[in-house]
Amino acid sequence: MPVLYDPSREINRFAASNKLAEAMAIGRPVLMNEELEAAKAMAGLNCVINTKYKDAGLAADRLREMIAAPNIYTDACAEARRYYEEVYSWEKVKFDSKVLLLGCRGI
Repeated sequence: MPVLYDPSREINRFAASNKLAEAMAIGRPVLMNEELEAAKAMAGLNCVINTKYKDAGLAADRLREMIAAPNIYTDACAEARRYYEEVYSWEKVKFDSKVLLLGCRGI
């Protein structure tokens, strides 16, 4: 799933689109431009293919590698789903929101 934003617009560098969470929720890897703050936070994950925005077309080789070796794709899908559970799942967000808003833990 492509998650690409033109970094020449400052607000885009801080974008965290719904499609990012949705792709991970269904266990799909994402193609992100490395200028995004979200991409920086996710650097090193197997489920993220990072590229410079202007070079996004060059990521085709990495995508072809995934197609040619189904275990690489399957592993990336599993990692995407795990990352979603750790960071984006409703339970995680609800807990973090309570801590932030109410200053309490373990509710």
